Amino acid sequence: MLSQPSNRGIVRPLVRSIAGSPFHQYDTDAQARILQIETAKGSPMSLTQRMALDTFIRQEKSSGRWSSHKRIYLPIWANAAANAIDLITGTSGTWVNSPTHAHGYVQGNGTTQYFDTGTSPASVGITNMAGYLFGGVRAPMTGGLLGSINTFIDSAGGTRSRYGDIIQTVAAQSGIILASQLAGSHSIHRRGSASFTTSLSLSATTPTASYAGPFTCMSRNNSTDSANPVYYSADQQFMWGFGSGGLSTSAAESFSLNLKNLWETLTSLTLPA
Repeated sequence: MLSQPSNRGIVRPLVRSIAGSPFHQYDTDAQARILQIETAKGSPMSLTQRMALDTFIRQEKSSGRWSSHKRIYLPIWANAAANAIDLITGTSGTWVNSPTHAHGYVQGNGTTQYFDTGTSPASVGITNMAGYLFGGVRAPMTGGLLGSINTFIDSAGGTRSRYGDIIQTVAAQSGIILASQLAGSHSIHRRGSASFTTSLSLSATTPTASYAGPFTCMSRNNSTDSANPVYYSADQQFMWGFGSGGLSTSAAESFSLNLKNLWETLTSLTLPA
């Protein structure tokens, strides 16, 4: 007599949140962004890419930084719609005058092309006293990396500058550049393929003005606080974002490392040294 088949030893997937990933329970925000990116670009992410995004989001939540991040963009997919998606909210910005979208980065023409997030930093809780922003560039920058932001920093010599202007003044830099104002001081950090350095750390006085215009990338405005870009970049750029509350040096180091690992895994490229 044949015995009834036993279920013992049979392993069945408990979760099949995303096709092709039957054994992993994704973070809900990661799952939402993965599906959104795949829909936008019309093709699936690899399992390695999905896991990298899930790991990044889990790490940032575990660190307590996730709620401080207000926008994170990764224009790496060679697809305008996918590149416009914010990893935090799932909302999309607007590409102005059609910059070039390539594998791992986006590139403007240096004269008219840029990215408008459509978001005022003031509208997401960034104040004059505390905030941060970051961007990634593949070669030493020649133009504006990041643009208008309502948070001002008083730099050495009393010259009032935006975060974006301060990042711009860090000449011949590539990699991930992060600027932060926290507890009366401001700093600029750089993350390369195997290094993390602080290139500027200064005391900051209370800014005397604020700017509530849209946050733009691949462009910046001038000291007249115009809402429209004045300077444009032709650099190959691969990430942007901003957040509230400022970051300590240790937090900036940890966050930039997570960003590095995410970008390198998603693209199979390597940050500049």
